[in-house]
Amino acid sequence: MSSLKFTSAISILMVVMLFAVGYSQLFDSGTEYSLWVDSKPSYVIAEDFNGDDYIDLAVTNEGFAWGITIFINNGDGTFGDPVDYGVLGRVSGICATDIDDDDDLDLAATHIDNNTITTLFNTGNGVFQVPIVYSTDIAPQHVTASFINNDSYEDLVTSNMGNNNVSILFGMSGGVFQTAVHVGAEAGPRRHCTADVNDDNDVDIIVPNGTGSTISILNNDGNGSFPSRRNYSVGAHPRQVVVANFDNDDMPDLAVTSLLDDNFTVLYNDGSGLFNNQTAYAAGNATYGIVASDLNNDSEIDIAVTTADADSMMVFLNNGDGTFALEDFYTAGDYPIAIAAADFDDDDDEDLVVVNFTSDNIIVYRNTTNQTGVTESDLLPENTYISQNYPNPFNASTLIKYELSRQSQVTIEVYDLLGRMVTTLCNGSRPTGQHQVIWQADGMPSGVYFYKLQTDDYTECRQMTLIK
Repeated sequence: MSSLKFTSAISILMVVMLFAVGYSQLFDSGTEYSLWVDSKPSYVIAEDFNGDDYIDLAVTNEGFAWGITIFINNGDGTFGDPVDYGVLGRVSGICATDIDDDDDLDLAATHIDNNTITTLFNTGNGVFQVPIVYSTDIAPQHVTASFINNDSYEDLVTSNMGNNNVSILFGMSGGVFQTAVHVGAEAGPRRHCTADVNDDNDVDIIVPNGTGSTISILNNDGNGSFPSRRNYSVGAHPRQVVVANFDNDDMPDLAVTSLLDDNFTVLYNDGSGLFNNQTAYAAGNATYGIVASDLNNDSEIDIAVTTADADSMMVFLNNGDGTFALEDFYTAGDYPIAIAAADFDDDDDEDLVVVNFTSDNIIVYRNTTNQTGVTESDLLPENTYISQNYPNPFNASTLIKYELSRQSQVTIEVYDLLGRMVTTLCNGSRPTGQHQVIWQADGMPSGVYFYKLQTDDYTECRQMTLIK
């Protein structure tokens, strides 16, 4: 296996063979659930809608089949046939909350094409009816529910792409809402979140400005007004922001995806609601959706993202200090743009669901953390090999994963087309198990390169492409 593999068919066969031998991923390959043709699903939430203690799904549709699709959990992590609810307008965002205070979850959905939001009331068994429509501002993409003005009624917040602001609809008794008030953000707000970021017991709003390169934090004054706004630079065209305590300091941190910079950025709270320390992590092409959850049951909050142009999902595990390492990437459908986490099969670990915009489906990935009959020895590699780099082609940086069946001296070197070594990525003794290296190719010209793994008794070379 020391010769270069230039034939694409052989390379593909090798990838299949290598993943078939001894490689253990955190999630399975996924189960696909189809929606209507041209439905263009764009977002998903995971909640128990029918009160049976199993997590169901609600999917938004922005395409031909306008409306909301509900998937009810069968009780084993699989889902029944989709149930569609037609509403007036392309549905881009959705949240679940008990709007009418009857102890079941209702829905609120934004309509990106007619500047409205619809509330639908749960009858108690996961069936929704009596839609009420409210006006927002131009092109609302996302909606969340929070207690913004600290009364006993939950409020709705929408991020409006068309007028660079957010709308707040304050709740009242009877499950109805006041006329929307608007708060300025920056260019093209996308999927926002809400949290008390400065520990003053008031809910603030965090907005990714989708046609710029910033997020805006709108600070609540305690009465549901937002007199101050602070902006932070992130990657270009941020798409979604989530909040979680990544570094275990009891303060909410932020993570936001970047469509054009192919990464996500983690912003760390300094304890006072300021986020001046941040770290960007390279992901796949067009990093879009994001979710934060403990995915490997180690009590640390991990991150999973979708990479729309690469048709994949990537899982990053928390190292225990708020930094992250790539666990693996998983094949998704066409143009995956949203992701959610929940324990669908009731086995005490978090599963994932990905929404695929172009292929009109969702894929549910089961977490294998708590599978029975798996021992530590089962997870050790049976063979030594090196995986195809990811992403490939790549711009600026790419990740290379390899496995060792026993402890060995390891070198990984990169060569250009003329056979000249351009860098050494690894040179030293490594233990049995899974490893990874990142090639930061800044300053290198576009072109085809080769990377070679050499151990005490094994050599393999693979091809990759740098495009700038």
